[in-house]
Amino acid sequence: MTRKFIGFNIGSTSVGAIVYDYDRNEIVAKHKLPMVEVAASVGVTVTEEEGMVENGKGNFVIPGIVIAKGAEMIIDTLANDNSFANEEVLCGSNSFQGHLTAYLKQGVTQVLQNPDPTTPLHQQLASFFTCDCPTWMNSTTKEQTERLNDLATKAGLNVIKMAERYPGPQILQRVGITAYDDASTIMCGNALWAFLLTGVPSFSGPGDAAASGFVNLETLKLDKDAMKLIAPDLERKVAEVTPPGTIIGKVSPFFQRKGFVNMGMSTSDQDNIKSGAYAIFRPDILQVSLGTSYTAYIVSKKTIAGFEGNFASNDAEYPYLLLLCKNNGSGSISGVLSMHHYSAKAFDKVTRSLRRSQPGNEGRMALPWFKPEIIPYAPHAPGFVRNNYAKGFRADIRAAVEGNAASLLYAAREKFKDMVSITGVSFVGGAKQNPEIMKIWANMAGVDCYEMAMGEDAAAIGAALTAAADYLRNQPETSSLKLTDVVSRFVEKHKPTVTTPDRDIAEMYRTKFMPAYVAFEAAHAQQRR
Repeated sequence: MTRKFIGFNIGSTSVGAIVYDYDRNEIVAKHKLPMVEVAASVGVTVTEEEGMVENGKGNFVIPGIVIAKGAEMIIDTLANDNSFANEEVLCGSNSFQGHLTAYLKQGVTQVLQNPDPTTPLHQQLASFFTCDCPTWMNSTTKEQTERLNDLATKAGLNVIKMAERYPGPQILQRVGITAYDDASTIMCGNALWAFLLTGVPSFSGPGDAAASGFVNLETLKLDKDAMKLIAPDLERKVAEVTPPGTIIGKVSPFFQRKGFVNMGMSTSDQDNIKSGAYAIFRPDILQVSLGTSYTAYIVSKKTIAGFEGNFASNDAEYPYLLLLCKNNGSGSISGVLSMHHYSAKAFDKVTRSLRRSQPGNEGRMALPWFKPEIIPYAPHAPGFVRNNYAKGFRADIRAAVEGNAASLLYAAREKFKDMVSITGVSFVGGAKQNPEIMKIWANMAGVDCYEMAMGEDAAAIGAALTAAADYLRNQPETSSLKLTDVVSRFVEKHKPTVTTPDRDIAEMYRTKFMPAYVAFEAAHAQQRR
């Protein structure tokens, strides 16, 4: 018998899981179910690209029965996998796409603790979700965001500076309507998944909890004064934050009958937190996720005053994860392809074009702002802004790749300069598979860049590694084990691919390209209020 741990990863487009054998130090199983198929199985139509339902302009939801059905389907898939013994699974943890908030009615806990084994779980829960949840994102909460930030600042509260996606503004907008008023329990998506499996209610792991706007950033516990800014009775609807290393509970009899008789669930969190648990394998690493949007983050022992990216990690040694998000990421590469009448997925053309063009692009630069930008702040999406050069695919695609790399790396170094001396950059996400893009990022960063093994599954791997660390730390013989010990052991065996910068090209980017790009970008960006 070997000890096994499951890392679940629930995003808007898929429900996935990996099984990690700790004693062999190997991933022994991997499954991923498209959210489109999960939703269709319960009669819900979601968009293929976003995997969600737009419930009113800018208000995106993943109906609760879809999440519950996803839990049933992935557990059934794992139970039928003969590559491991179900009873050897000791603990699981989940990564859940960030900031999704669920609102649940009275009585749901009793149902989940003693579900009817003869009725599908999603059917038993269908009536317990209030009308517009779980809500992933609602871009109509600007008024609530500004109000809460203003009130929290005036009150001197040590909470995150909120953005529209965060739970606080989302909840405030629903106060006084059915979604809030009929809910007895409000929780983040990561807690919802653990709740479905165990029947034990919680609010969130520390990462998404820190983003709520009503969690104190020093204690990482609920701030009652901040909660009262949203609603006087919010405290009654929200459970306490789940600290790192917590075993939430054992899976319910509904799932034990599938063979997972020894499985518990530990601290779960949003996807960036779990991805970081794996990819930030040293505290001097900057992690960059090259997805549709680009994110850059570090772990830290302190926060940055007034920063929207003050999240928390799942590591008690480095309790904070500080995050920057660039909205126009790989989507801007697709935007350039479409702009030149190619398929938005014709990434082979990107590779060939980058090979045939020169670093620095002969001074040609562009702002690939196909949609409103966060880093830097450009809320009106002016499109592809060139610095007065003639339109051409080869120049445009290099301008987009170099521009995104310069923009995010500069922002990260400026924002995090007092937190860490960055000696390496680790990468996850689809674009990391393009060696030409990786060369540009390595040269722009001027330090070794690490393409994480199995990086496309970084969040699920991070969830599995934290599940292993959480379980082992709760055993007397391994109580001194740290998360970093578990991660380092895994990375030592599953080594990243290293891209080393070219000294001359890196120097050109540092001394010539970067200053010029930053000035060009600043001339078109806006100051935040």
